[in-house]
Amino acid sequence: MLSVTNNGFEGRVLGNRYRIIRHLGRGGMADVYLGTDLVENIDVAIKILKLENSHDAEFLRRFESEARAVASLSHPNIVQVYGIGEDEGIHYMVMEYIQGITLKELLQQCVRLDWDTAVPIAIQIGLALEHAHSKGIIHRDIKPQNIMITPDVKAKVTDFGIARASSANTITMTGAGALGSVHYFSPEQARGGMVGEKSDIYSLGIMLYELVTGDLPFDGDTSVSIAIKHLQESPAAPSTHQPLIPAGLDGIIMKCIQKSADKRYANAAELVADLDALMIDPEGEYGLLDHTDEMAGTQKIGPIRQDPDYRKIGQIESTLNERRKSRRRDMVMIAVLVVVAAIALVNIGVIAWKRLVEKIPTKTTAGFTVGDYYDREIEGLETELSAKGMVKGSDYQVEYVTDDTVAVGRVIRQAPVPGTVIGPDSYTVLTLTVSGGPDLIKLEDYTGQSYLVIQPRLETTLGLKVEIVREMNQTFGKDLIIRMEPAPGSQVAKGSTVRVIVSDGTGRVKLTADLRGLGKTQLEARLAAMDLVAGAYEVTPFASAAIAAGTVQAADLISLSFNYPVDTDVPVKTSITTIFGTREELEGILNPTPTPDPNATTLPSETTAPTEPTAEPTKPTKPPKETTTAPTVPTSAIPTATTTAAPTTPTATTDDYCSGIAPTN
Repeated sequence: MLSVTNNGFEGRVLGNRYRIIRHLGRGGMADVYLGTDLVENIDVAIKILKLENSHDAEFLRRFESEARAVASLSHPNIVQVYGIGEDEGIHYMVMEYIQGITLKELLQQCVRLDWDTAVPIAIQIGLALEHAHSKGIIHRDIKPQNIMITPDVKAKVTDFGIARASSANTITMTGAGALGSVHYFSPEQARGGMVGEKSDIYSLGIMLYELVTGDLPFDGDTSVSIAIKHLQESPAAPSTHQPLIPAGLDGIIMKCIQKSADKRYANAAELVADLDALMIDPEGEYGLLDHTDEMAGTQKIGPIRQDPDYRKIGQIESTLNERRKSRRRDMVMIAVLVVVAAIALVNIGVIAWKRLVEKIPTKTTAGFTVGDYYDREIEGLETELSAKGMVKGSDYQVEYVTDDTVAVGRVIRQAPVPGTVIGPDSYTVLTLTVSGGPDLIKLEDYTGQSYLVIQPRLETTLGLKVEIVREMNQTFGKDLIIRMEPAPGSQVAKGSTVRVIVSDGTGRVKLTADLRGLGKTQLEARLAAMDLVAGAYEVTPFASAAIAAGTVQAADLISLSFNYPVDTDVPVKTSITTIFGTREELEGILNPTPTPDPNATTLPSETTAPTEPTAEPTKPTKPPKETTTAPTVPTSAIPTATTTAAPTTPTATTDDYCSGIAPTN
């Protein structure tokens, strides 16, 4: 038996292939380690069943069930399983290693997410569930801890540790078998009832509620109290916590978390479709209900009577008797209607058959002799057949098949054989089988749709490779497809690469250091090229005094600093306030003197406010001396100078998972 050191399995090799590097985390049944595949030379995640459970038959069964379930799944939003094994009593599973953090950790960092960031994550999870459900696999434990988020905000569903193939048998979840996290499990799980696809949809709805509000819809001091709330209470709409959440998203979430499974989305595909539509049109209506759900699990009841009302009972009995008579009359009428309908159907069938026979084509000529059409171009051949009176669809038909050896559009085979005579009364149809070339796929137009939905379709359904290229775009929202290469309508071979250009939203640009030292016209052109707005202009006191003294021309002033520090990423369309000054001042900013000159004028920077000039220049080549009045600056090249406090500098963006996705409202 393999022994374990106090440090775990680090350094050991399992199955003569997988070297364990370090411990990553711990779940309910297993520990997860970072490892290396010594054959493929790639990083992998290795899930090792806890040793205290390695001799437990039930745990081994669950572990093997997980392996079988996940091995059947292949989807970009599901952690891939490479293999399973056992080495000296150590049961392990080798999986795709995901560089990132769990959605739970992301929530702990960011508190909550903007709805337009949370919804794409939910779409990806929904796509993963749609794929799993199509294979008969129910996750049963959807929660933030089981969702990995990569640095580019791609979601990966993991830990199918309690998943099992769904069947016609009822799966109970009572007692010690009640698995799943109480904050996210469905009412049917709380009751110990059937767990199906809609249980996963409920859990995803609870999780999406938490993502956009930062709060769990159901919470309590004990698991029992939380479970009761799942059964009896209905939470307030998410927008009551965050008013900027669209009403459509309220509807989607509330439909997901209906108490009755019948009132939820029928399947994950329907949920994904609504979420995708919401991203395109946030003002639309989604998740509409008939408002008949047992919202708080309560019913209105009439007043309690102490004694029976016998007159009322008599009225009820009389009404029931009348209804019984009415039912008998109804049954007679139904029987008559059935007979009439049957007669009508027979008559309709006879008429339809006569018309069908009349429409069956017959030859009006002496006959048509089939030629040898092998390797003929179908376009020219059809023209020839038409000239001989052959009608496509009734006299001949064309079928296209995939063929890697015959050129597209050429006849591969025919039936009947050459020389056959098709008589005027014959029902024989000439069939021409034509090469369609290799696997050709016609690209649809996905412009304006979320790539999070389209990419899995292109990869999984059509068998294409997808290259995502992001660019800023002011027309399409974040993650929406701008265009595709090749263009929609093009035919591409299976396995070929399609470039999908995706909007990165309004985007951000870096306020680079080379924006300093530019004249007004140059700066405006550069800012416009960067999709930034040239805002207010200010002039340093030193430059103002120099212009008044005639030692510097206003047109010669250059940009020194801005209302944002250089090398800061700012959103496009941001208004940039610029402080202008002389080249001497720029030199002082770029190469500050180690020992400050007590007579030197303080220059403004990105973080210090410009001061009023108090000196007039005495020489054209040196800084002016102090004066008591700030001179007027000419406005021909630079707008009137202002010497108010420098704009507040925003906090620099941190390089963590909340960058670009943290709430802004």
